[in-house]
Amino acid sequence: MARMQHRFARTAALAAPGLLALSIGSFGCGDGGYQCGPGTMAVSGVCLPEELDARRPPPPDGGIDMGPPVLPDLGPTPPPPPPDLGPPPDPDMGPPPPPIDMGPPPPPIDMGPPPDPDLGPPDMGPPVDMSIVDLDMGLPDTGPMDSGPMDMGPPDTGPIDSGPRDTGPATDAGPGVTTPVRLLMSRVIVGGDQREAIEIYNPNDVAVDLSRYFITNFNRYGERPGGVTPPEGAGELDFIIRFPGMSVVAPRSYVVVARSAVGLAAMASGATAQFEITNSNATADMVSYGNAMNGRLSNSSDGLMLFYWDEATDLVTDIDYVRWRGSSGTVQPAINKTGISVDGSDPGTTPSTYATDMPADSMVQPGYDPTNPRDHFLVRCDYTEGSEARRADANGFSSGGMRDDETSEPIASTWRAVVDMGAAAVALGTVPTAAVCPGGPTGI
Repeated sequence: MARMQHRFARTAALAAPGLLALSIGSFGCGDGGYQCGPGTMAVSGVCLPEELDARRPPPPDGGIDMGPPVLPDLGPTPPPPPPDLGPPPDPDMGPPPPPIDMGPPPPPIDMGPPPDPDLGPPDMGPPVDMSIVDLDMGLPDTGPMDSGPMDMGPPDTGPIDSGPRDTGPATDAGPGVTTPVRLLMSRVIVGGDQREAIEIYNPNDVAVDLSRYFITNFNRYGERPGGVTPPEGAGELDFIIRFPGMSVVAPRSYVVVARSAVGLAAMASGATAQFEITNSNATADMVSYGNAMNGRLSNSSDGLMLFYWDEATDLVTDIDYVRWRGSSGTVQPAINKTGISVDGSDPGTTPSTYATDMPADSMVQPGYDPTNPRDHFLVRCDYTEGSEARRADANGFSSGGMRDDETSEPIASTWRAVVDMGAAAVALGTVPTAAVCPGGPTGI
């Protein structure tokens, strides 16, 4: 405060030289304000002579003009206080949101085992046997039998020859077993020509493909791989027939082959055939070789062989054999392939030779009576084939290292001739009854 008083005194001296020094009244502090002496007044907290109060007009008598009042230097104006923004925001944003549940990851893709890098040579299948001769084209006439006078006869041009003929190897094999297996002929209807029929039974637990199975009454059937066929002509009775491709017999079931499906159905039993020879209706036709359209069974004495041939090897395989004779006592010669050599359709030129057959005339069913053939038939009553021989060197199908000798079956005891029981007793496609086979059939 003394410094301020000194400042104002100095200012007054400078402004009015020779004047008396300004009288600066003393002041005191009371009640929180300033108190100035007589003749002075407080201006902005400073006691000044009243005549220096710039707020009053100058005295009329031309008193001293002290100019504008000099304000004290209070220094720089302090900055305004910062605005009150309130407390800072709470940095606590709360707990983070739970993670999104995307579920379990998908299982890895199973691409399987890596491929075998060893691809090996390409599978080209079995070599094609170019030596197989289409049977429709015939074979060269090299044997003495083909040169006989029978071959020189006029061709048979009758309508019966318009049926199915040999169409070549059975390449369209159906489902089921395709290797030789045991099958049985179970019924034979002999008399009546158009009513003739042959029933075959499958004793196996699997279906059997029949497309390589043949039926014949031709004693030289074993030479079929070499091209031999039955002689043709209206008076010739021998035939060879084969089941068509895709033919199957179900497990433990029967199939019937008729000469004429229409003729067989005309019997009192109304029997049905699955295959036929003469193309009488829509029934599946057997494939014929040689004289099948004219061929038929002999009422007096004949025989039937069921055999297998793949139409590529040298030899056939015997499957089942039955022979019969009438009351006249005549007996057709038994089959005998013993020692016969055949070079078939295989690529080689070396022939193969059949093993020993047993052509015993006693192996025949003697009870067939042709006098009333419509109601007479042959039936197998023993499905085990009795005491039929099995040998390592026989000509039948092989199982367990042994082969069946079909020519050795005791046909007189395993078959029966049924006489005068009526056509209903035939009952094709069913197990024989005890009335047909006394005591019932065995082995089935």
